[in-house]
Amino acid sequence: NTFRGLVLMLINTKVFDPYKILKYKRIAIVGAADSAFEEENGEYINSFDYIIRINKAPHSLTPEKSKFIGNHTNILFHSFFENILSGGGPIDIELYNKQGISFLINPNNNLNGLIAHLNYFKRNLQKQTTYILPKMFYKRMTKNFSNWTPTVGYSALYTGLNSPFKELYITGFTFFKTPY
Repeated sequence: NTFRGLVLMLINTKVFDPYKILKYKRIAIVGAADSAFEEENGEYINSFDYIIRINKAPHSLTPEKSKFIGNHTNILFHSFFENILSGGGPIDIELYNKQGISFLINPNNNLNGLIAHLNYFKRNLQKQTTYILPKMFYKRMTKNFSNWTPTVGYSALYTGLNSPFKELYITGFTFFKTPY
Protein backbone atom coordinates (compact mmCIF):
# COMPACT_ATOMS: atom_id res chain seq x y z
CA ASN A 1 0.00 0.00 0.00
CA THR A 2 2.88 2.38 0.66
CA PHE A 3 4.25 2.17 -2.87
CA ARG A 4 0.81 2.43 -4.50
CA GLY A 5 -0.13 5.33 -2.19
CA LEU A 6 3.10 7.13 -3.07
CA VAL A 7 2.50 6.67 -6.80
CA LEU A 8 -1.08 7.92 -6.46
CA MET A 9 0.11 10.92 -4.44
CA LEU A 10 2.80 11.82 -6.98
CA ILE A 11 0.41 11.52 -9.92
CA ASN A 12 -2.59 13.27 -8.32
CA THR A 13 -1.06 16.06 -6.25
CA LYS A 14 -0.92 19.42 -8.00
CA VAL A 15 0.47 22.76 -6.86
CA PHE A 16 -2.15 25.39 -6.02
CA ASP A 17 -0.80 28.68 -7.33
CA PRO A 18 -2.72 31.49 -5.58
CA TYR A 19 -1.12 34.11 -7.84
CA LYS A 20 -2.75 32.54 -10.91
CA ILE A 21 -5.93 30.96 -9.56
CA LEU A 22 -7.04 33.84 -7.30
CA LYS A 23 -5.86 36.67 -9.56
CA TYR A 24 -8.50 39.42 -9.84
CA LYS A 25 -11.09 37.21 -8.14
CA ARG A 26 -13.55 38.04 -5.40
CA ILE A 27 -12.70 35.74 -2.48
CA ALA A 28 -14.57 34.97 0.74
CA ILE A 29 -12.78 33.11 3.52
CA VAL A 30 -15.20 31.64 6.05
CA GLY A 31 -13.94 30.30 9.37
CA ALA A 32 -15.87 28.40 12.04
CA ALA A 33 -16.00 30.98 14.84
CA ASP A 34 -19.39 32.15 16.13
CA SER A 35 -18.69 35.63 14.78
CA ALA A 36 -19.70 34.32 11.33
CA PHE A 37 -23.26 33.96 12.63
CA GLU A 38 -23.79 37.56 13.78
CA GLU A 39 -25.23 38.78 10.46
CA GLU A 40 -27.14 37.08 7.66
CA ASN A 41 -24.46 37.32 4.96
CA GLY A 42 -25.14 34.01 3.20
CA GLU A 43 -26.27 35.46 -0.14
CA TYR A 44 -23.38 37.93 -0.11
CA ILE A 45 -20.87 35.14 0.59
CA ASN A 46 -22.39 32.97 -2.17
CA SER A 47 -21.82 35.83 -4.65
CA PHE A 48 -18.01 35.50 -4.48
CA ASP A 49 -15.93 33.84 -7.21
CA TYR A 50 -14.17 31.63 -4.67
CA ILE A 51 -15.37 30.66 -1.22
CA ILE A 52 -12.66 29.19 0.97
CA ARG A 53 -13.48 27.07 4.02
CA ILE A 54 -11.38 25.16 6.52
CA ASN A 55 -11.13 21.47 7.55
CA LYS A 56 -14.51 19.92 8.39
CA ALA A 57 -16.62 22.95 7.37
CA PRO A 58 -18.34 21.09 4.48
CA HIS A 59 -19.71 18.59 7.01
CA SER A 60 -21.43 21.30 9.02
CA LEU A 61 -23.12 23.30 6.24
CA THR A 62 -26.85 23.21 6.90
CA PRO A 63 -29.85 25.11 5.50
CA GLU A 64 -30.18 26.93 8.84
CA LYS A 65 -26.58 28.14 8.70
CA SER A 66 -26.63 29.04 5.01
CA LYS A 67 -28.39 32.37 5.60
CA PHE A 68 -25.33 33.39 7.65
CA ILE A 69 -22.39 31.69 5.91
CA GLY A 70 -23.67 30.68 2.49
CA ASN A 71 -23.82 27.17 1.15
CA HIS A 72 -21.07 27.00 -1.47
CA THR A 73 -17.42 26.03 -1.15
CA ASN A 74 -14.89 26.14 -3.95
CA ILE A 75 -11.66 25.76 -2.04
CA LEU A 76 -11.15 23.65 1.06
CA PHE A 77 -7.99 23.96 3.13
CA HIS A 78 -7.59 20.72 5.10
CA SER A 79 -4.85 19.40 7.38
CA PHE A 80 -5.20 15.90 5.86
CA PHE A 81 -5.28 14.57 9.42
CA GLU A 82 -8.59 12.73 9.48
CA ASN A 83 -8.72 11.82 13.15
CA ILE A 84 -11.10 13.52 15.59
CA LEU A 85 -8.35 15.04 17.74
CA SER A 86 -6.64 16.98 14.97
CA GLY A 87 -9.61 19.11 13.98
CA GLY A 88 -9.21 18.17 10.33
CA GLY A 89 -12.12 15.77 10.21
CA PRO A 90 -12.84 13.15 7.59
CA ILE A 91 -12.08 13.81 3.94
CA ASP A 92 -15.28 12.92 2.11
CA ILE A 93 -14.70 13.27 -1.63
CA GLU A 94 -18.29 12.35 -2.49
CA LEU A 95 -19.60 15.17 -0.26
CA TYR A 96 -17.00 17.59 -1.67
CA ASN A 97 -18.02 16.74 -5.23
CA LYS A 98 -21.70 17.32 -4.36
CA GLN A 99 -20.79 20.71 -2.91
CA GLY A 100 -18.67 21.66 -5.92
CA ILE A 101 -15.33 21.87 -4.16
CA SER A 102 -12.75 22.29 -6.91
CA PHE A 103 -9.60 22.51 -4.79
CA LEU A 104 -8.78 20.30 -1.78
CA ILE A 105 -5.59 21.86 -0.41
CA ASN A 106 -3.14 20.56 2.15
CA PRO A 107 -1.38 23.83 3.02
CA ASN A 108 1.50 22.19 4.90
CA ASN A 109 4.22 21.76 2.30
CA ASN A 110 6.67 20.40 4.88
CA LEU A 111 7.69 16.88 5.92
CA ASN A 112 4.76 16.37 8.33
CA GLY A 113 2.26 17.73 5.82
CA LEU A 114 3.57 15.55 3.02
CA ILE A 115 3.48 12.49 5.29
CA ALA A 116 -0.17 13.28 6.13
CA HIS A 117 -0.82 13.65 2.40
CA LEU A 118 0.84 10.31 1.66
CA ASN A 119 -1.11 8.61 4.45
CA TYR A 120 -4.35 9.90 2.91
CA PHE A 121 -3.48 8.19 -0.39
CA LYS A 122 -2.33 5.02 1.41
CA ARG A 123 -5.70 4.82 3.21
CA ASN A 124 -7.80 5.49 0.13
CA LEU A 125 -5.79 4.06 -2.79
CA GLN A 126 -7.81 5.94 -5.39
CA LYS A 127 -7.28 8.68 -7.93
CA GLN A 128 -8.23 12.05 -6.50
CA THR A 129 -6.69 15.37 -7.41
CA THR A 130 -5.40 17.19 -4.36
CA TYR A 131 -3.29 20.31 -4.00
CA ILE A 132 -0.41 21.67 -1.96
CA LEU A 133 0.86 25.22 -1.70
CA PRO A 134 4.00 26.09 -3.68
CA LYS A 135 7.18 25.39 -1.71
CA MET A 136 8.47 29.00 -1.84
CA PHE A 137 5.04 30.37 -0.90
CA TYR A 138 4.96 27.98 2.07
CA LYS A 139 8.48 29.05 3.11
CA ARG A 140 7.48 32.73 3.06
CA MET A 141 4.34 31.92 5.04
CA THR A 142 6.26 30.05 7.75
CA LYS A 143 9.50 32.05 7.91
CA ASN A 144 8.61 33.63 11.27
CA PHE A 145 7.18 30.47 12.84
CA SER A 146 10.48 28.83 13.83
CA ASN A 147 9.62 25.15 14.31
CA TRP A 148 5.86 25.71 14.54
CA THR A 149 3.42 24.82 11.80
CA PRO A 150 0.71 27.44 11.23
CA THR A 151 -2.90 26.42 11.65
CA VAL A 152 -4.92 25.51 8.58
CA GLY A 153 -7.04 28.62 9.16
CA TYR A 154 -3.96 30.84 9.24
CA SER A 155 -2.75 29.21 6.02
CA ALA A 156 -6.07 29.95 4.31
CA LEU A 157 -5.99 33.56 5.49
CA TYR A 158 -2.36 34.01 4.46
CA THR A 159 -3.05 32.53 1.04
CA GLY A 160 -6.02 34.81 0.44
CA LEU A 161 -4.28 37.92 1.74
CA ASN A 162 -1.17 37.24 -0.32
CA SER A 163 -2.91 36.66 -3.62
CA PRO A 164 -3.69 39.35 -6.21
CA PHE A 165 -7.41 39.30 -5.37
CA LYS A 166 -9.96 41.86 -6.55
CA GLU A 167 -11.93 41.76 -3.29
CA LEU A 168 -11.51 39.78 -0.08
CA TYR A 169 -14.16 39.14 2.58
CA ILE A 170 -13.25 37.39 5.84
CA THR A 171 -15.63 36.13 8.52
CA GLY A 172 -15.60 33.49 11.26
CA PHE A 173 -12.13 34.18 12.67
CA THR A 174 -11.58 35.47 16.19
CA PHE A 175 -7.95 34.37 16.53
CA PHE A 176 -8.61 32.11 19.52
CA LYS A 177 -10.63 34.68 21.49
CA THR A 178 -13.56 32.26 21.14
CA PRO A 179 -13.74 28.54 20.25
CA TYR A 180 -12.47 27.96 16.70
